[in-house]
Amino acid sequence: MKKIIKTFVLVVFVFSTVYAQPQLRVSGTVKDNTGDFLPGVSIVVKGTTQGTVTDIDGKYSLNVPGSQSVLVFSFVGMETQEINVSGRSSIDVVLNFSSIGVDEVVVTALGMRKEKKALGYNISSVNSEDIETGGVSNVLKSLEGKVTGVQMRSLSSSPTSSVMFNIRGSTSLAGIMQGKSGNINNETQPLIVVDGVQISSNRVGVTSGIDAGNFMSSMNPNDIESISVLKGASAAALYGSQAGNGVIMITTKSGSSLKKGIGVTVSSALSFDQAYSTPPIQRQFFQGDEDGSPVTDGRKGFGWAIDDTKNNTSPVWRWNMLSQEWEQAVLQVQGDTNPLLAFLETGVMYDNNVAVTGNYDKGNYRFNIGNVSSNSVIPSNKTIRNNISFSSVYNLTDKVTISSQASLSHTFAPNQSQMYGKREDNPLGHAMTVPINMPPMSEWK
Repeated sequence: MKKIIKTFVLVVFVFSTVYAQPQLRVSGTVKDNTGDFLPGVSIVVKGTTQGTVTDIDGKYSLNVPGSQSVLVFSFVGMETQEINVSGRSSIDVVLNFSSIGVDEVVVTALGMRKEKKALGYNISSVNSEDIETGGVSNVLKSLEGKVTGVQMRSLSSSPTSSVMFNIRGSTSLAGIMQGKSGNINNETQPLIVVDGVQISSNRVGVTSGIDAGNFMSSMNPNDIESISVLKGASAAALYGSQAGNGVIMITTKSGSSLKKGIGVTVSSALSFDQAYSTPPIQRQFFQGDEDGSPVTDGRKGFGWAIDDTKNNTSPVWRWNMLSQEWEQAVLQVQGDTNPLLAFLETGVMYDNNVAVTGNYDKGNYRFNIGNVSSNSVIPSNKTIRNNISFSSVYNLTDKVTISSQASLSHTFAPNQSQMYGKREDNPLGHAMTVPINMPPMSEWK
């Protein structure tokens, strides 16, 4: 009996000793590797649910169960750190930026940043590196081939051409019909939001089938930090029914992402365009057009069959359109075997940008100048676009911040050709059906 009592007393004494150990109060600050305080950093005692977060000034304070406890510091976009308390009451921590990209952190409605895995809907993103390395001068064209579930169609190769989007298929019969006709409006296109501001995706200055682009085609891709595509109406609940076709969220660059000091970035790109293929055109008769399809339109009359035994100086007895006589001897002229290819040229585009950025204790700024000069594959069809953008942030106090942003774009695009419509207004349509007994294109284009 005495042995049992002694054992019981010993057990009680041991447990009393454990619970009598005093808790240690630990406090400190958390900064990033640029020296800025980080609010909202999560601090948790490893192996427990006990923890806290830093305040607006990056300060924290919490009780730990023992002097050898381990604190876990974590923050979105930063590398997680585990630090042993080792009996210390004051611990200041510096978190380093991680290699985390837009695949893990995305911008949602109202500019809020969230971890991708925390979202309840599907989202795809493209970062600035992917946009710039693609060498594309049109912002929306930079998404081509990089975002799943998004169908894109560019109306021309011009840097200011409109881009037709279809996220997860058309949501209405009108959308399907408009997609076939080439029209673009809010019924079929996703909502575009730039830095929290809703932008129309409608084309401007459209007349006679000429594509004058839209607001997005005037933006400089070098000003873009990231593009996120929110798929489905549930992903864009904050924007209402106008986001039923999805949302394209665009975040522009600032100077805050750089290290302290002033930086200058210069980029230049040169690209060439060539026609990849042309429609199959018959060569048995003088005029081209459809390959083997019956034609009843008088404007597409094929004329007589080609006589390969004749040359350019051989007279033949056929109708001369330049004479009042129905038939008379005319010269057999052999022009281009493919007038359309002979009509097209090699397009050249120059894209130059200069950006000046600054990041300091009280704020940051970014100034960028861009120029795009493009000569299309269609003769005398050129585009010149100039962009100027400026953004700045100034911290008056720890809780008051002033930010400003401005951009200016000017596009000069004379002689824009018609992309669809009547054949007589479309240079490509003319080149397809020109008789091959006309003089070569090099002599009259």
